[in-house]
Order: sequence, then structure tokens, then C-alpha cells
Amino acid sequence: MRETDGSSMTPTKGTMARGRKPKAISLFAGAGGMDIGVDGAGFKTICAIELDVHCVSTLLRNARGKAVWQVDVRALDPGGVGTALKVERGQLGLLHGGPPCQPFSQIGKKGGVNDPRGQLAFQMVRFADALRPAAVLIEQVPKFLDTWAATGMTMLDVLCEEFSRIG
Repeated sequence: MRETDGSSMTPTKGTMARGRKPKAISLFAGAGGMDIGVDGAGFKTICAIELDVHCVSTLLRNARGKAVWQVDVRALDPGGVGTALKVERGQLGLLHGGPPCQPFSQIGKKGGVNDPRGQLAFQMVRFADALRPAAVLIEQVPKFLDTWAATGMTMLDVLCEEFSRIG
């Protein structure tokens, strides 16, 4: 992974073929809003992965050449996803997604990582470890990073540690 302050997102060597947009994969794609933004920023989302049937219906209507998979990300082998999409390890420009926010929202039970949906954020790490994208973008609610995830560690601490481990 490459750290950036967000002011410029230049694809690293190997993530972009000559004259082509860097490829992106979308996890927890929802109805595809982030895909539209990512593509507008210069990437090409080649696959959107989403479990909800209604969201998938919307994604399929607006797919514009990308694959849409209705599946639980936990059931996927990230390396197999890369193989199926013909994306070699280290060749992905961006892995992006919005894991379920309900466990971290200010409204509701605020279960955090104790809610099974709260654990889904770590699927972004699992996929990043296997695919080694140039960058990872996780969209979440404001309190997400401040939520306690482990003894004495917030989600920010744990995610930083996990992404640092990957490199």
C-alpha cells in the first residue's frame, strides 16, 4: 500500500496499462454510488460485489461493462476473484467499498465489532492482503474509526496495524 494525503492519486507502477484507466474492485457496492465517484475520479470499476438483491438489481441496470456479483464477500477467495477478473496480485489500482455501517452508526444498538456486520470491515483487509492494490478506500460513518475494536485499540488502530502488516 502507498500512503497518500488524498491530494493526488497517481497510480503506482503496474496498476495502469499504457493509456488505460487503473482497475478498481468494489466490495459492499450497495447501489453503486461509490463506483460512479471512483470511475469519475479516473478509475474503471471492473467488478461490483454486493449481497443485497435490490442493490444488485440497480447495479445490473447501471453496470456499463462491469461484472456484478451477488454474493457474500466472506464466501469468496480473494485470490480467486483476482484470477476470475484477470487481475494479478499488485496490478489493481483501487479496492474500494462501504461495509455495513449499522454497527458503527450513532443511531441503533452501536454494537461495533461485537455485531457480526461490524466484522465485515475486516474483509477489506483480507482482500487487500490477497490482491495488493495500490490503494484502499473504505467509506463509513463518522464514528467508525473511533469505535473500540480490541482491548485499548480503536478501529483506526486495528486497521492501521493490519494495513501496515500487509505493507
